[in-house]
Amino acid sequence: MQTCNLCSDYSYIGIEFRDASWEVVSRCCIFPPDAAFGGEPEGWENAFGEFVRKERLILFWRMDEPEVEYASAPAQRPRLHTLLASFSQLCNRYAERTDGAIIHVLRRKQRSPRRGSDWPSINYQLLHSGFNFADFAFQLEEHLDDGFEASLPPALPPLSKEFCQLAKREWMKQVAERVKYLLETIKDARSYEMLKPMLDEWLRYAGQLDSRCLNWNVDVERFQFLPWYAEVLRRMPRLNPRGLCVIPLLSIRRFALLDYRPEEGRRFCYEALDLYGRIPSGKLHRVDTGDNALPYDAVKHLHLLPVYCDKKSRNLVIAGVKMCVFYEEDWMGKDYQWDKPIE
Repeated sequence: MQTCNLCSDYSYIGIEFRDASWEVVSRCCIFPPDAAFGGEPEGWENAFGEFVRKERLILFWRMDEPEVEYASAPAQRPRLHTLLASFSQLCNRYAERTDGAIIHVLRRKQRSPRRGSDWPSINYQLLHSGFNFADFAFQLEEHLDDGFEASLPPALPPLSKEFCQLAKREWMKQVAERVKYLLETIKDARSYEMLKPMLDEWLRYAGQLDSRCLNWNVDVERFQFLPWYAEVLRRMPRLNPRGLCVIPLLSIRRFALLDYRPEEGRRFCYEALDLYGRIPSGKLHRVDTGDNALPYDAVKHLHLLPVYCDKKSRNLVIAGVKMCVFYEEDWMGKDYQWDKPIE
């Protein structure tokens, strides 16, 4: 029977249970482990007279390649942080009680992971909370030699990807529940500041596995056009240091700048850098009110840009200015009134 073993060319992160069932733990894998090891199961009767079979299990996933290498083949497997988060959370829901888990970091001297090889970094706190059993012991051990491998139990047969599809579907249900809850709970600038980091993390997990997260990204972008978002930028200025956002206005086939700091009375002129490229680009200059300033809608706080856009060309690059590619005009209404005629 074919088994899966550790490869000397890669570094790994493994999760070890001392009293677990392979039949149950394997149901928590959304992607087959790169290697799995299990000892001979032991059996006994518990306090309820039920026969229990448990064994020492260790599952390993290799550490991610650097981003540049991963980008060339992104569909091979989810990133390591997604694999570990999903495994721990599914174990929290389905695995039986266990006395603890050990996280093994197996680094190869000849090929240690380079900086940024697993970015975003693994959320060990989420990993810990996933194994949320009574009297639980959580350890983190690092190994740099081959002595650890000699102590491993026999290798187990590899899991099929078809078997893991069931776990993947259940994991996506959990992700969807959390994302939707966070989206519904964010109601103002304060809740946005507190919950956005968690929302970003769960959206990263979703983005590794399911294109439906695009709809959730639209919901996140829509926050930028709610009345309280200007306060968000006062609380979190690094989100948008210039306080501007590029949006497409398809009704008039122009791009515009949404100004989050209208109280400053800023006016701009626009300098085109690449008007005829696939994605036009330019830069802004702060000017006094005058003939060369961009037309400005004081009601909606919009500066009209002299750049054409339609459904096929909805991207514009302006140095230091964010852009909302998902913007829909009904988010702020369509009754645009400009202080200059549109030519």
